Amino acid sequence: MADLIPEDAKLVAHLGLGIDLLDVSHLLPTGPKKWSGRRPGGLESVRHLFAHHSGALGRPGFDGLFRSARFVTRSRNFPTVAYAWWLPMEDVRGPDGRRVMFQALHPETRGWHTGRKANDTGEAVCFQGNTSKHGVSKHQEECWEAFVPYWALTRGRSMVEARAWLGWHAIGNRWGGRAKKACPGRNAERFVRDYVERASMPEAA
Repeated sequence: MADLIPEDAKLVAHLGLGIDLLDVSHLLPTGPKKWSGRRPGGLESVRHLFAHHSGALGRPGFDGLFRSARFVTRSRNFPTVAYAWWLPMEDVRGPDGRRVMFQALHPETRGWHTGRKANDTGEAVCFQGNTSKHGVSKHQEECWEAFVPYWALTRGRSMVEARAWLGWHAIGNRWGGRAKKACPGRNAERFVRDYVERASMPEAA
């Protein structure tokens, strides 16, 4: 699985800032655990977005996501990959030069990411790598800046109310999940915290 972008990836949307969102959920391994995979309440119950990092940097492109999914389904007995959205560390670009990020789970699927109730009402977006060691890459910054407003629009959330719905694993207990101090890493946490502050400021009149 050495491809940066698999041939069977499906375009979900052309996001702003020259970013393409590609669905690769159908190409990822799943685990043997018996599990319905359905989110209680369906898509209408999705109200929160949580930032994570994968910890291990792994391989570039789709291969990094594939191996992350294989690890958690084989070694941790997860039914699916943990994250709904994947931000590659290194530049991944399509034939037209647009940057690429990946959709790993469908919104109606309940992922295992932040724990407890937060898994029911939230989705996880993952920065590939350990951002305490490597920081947040330019590719990840660009993808994040394009993706979060898209997510908010498709989920009926207001950007100026981002403090109410945009969080990260270290503070996941605020939304009924588990707090994991090391996730999403120091630099991603700083980046997301600053983003929330900027997004929550109404535009000047």
